[in-house]
Amino acid sequence: MEILGYIATVIVLSSFLMKKMTNLRVLNSIGACLFIVYGLLISSGPVVLTNSLILSINVIKLVQDELERKHKH
Repeated sequence: MEILGYIATVIVLSSFLMKKMTNLRVLNSIGACLFIVYGLLISSGPVVLTNSLILSINVIKLVQDELERKHKH
C-alpha cells in the first residue's frame, strides 16, 4: 500500500519538470488521483482533502484553458 504513496510522489514531483502548463496539470492530476486512493486506503482525511482540492483546481484550469483555446480559433 505504501508503494502507491511513493508512486504518487514521483508522479507529482515529475509534473513540476514539465515545460507546458497543460502537461504539468495532467500529470499532477494523475498524481493527485493516486494520492486520493492512497489517502482512502490509509484513512487519511487530510491527504484525501488536499489532493481532491488540487485535482479540482487542475480540472477547472484545464477546462478554462481549453475553452479559451476554442474561443480564440
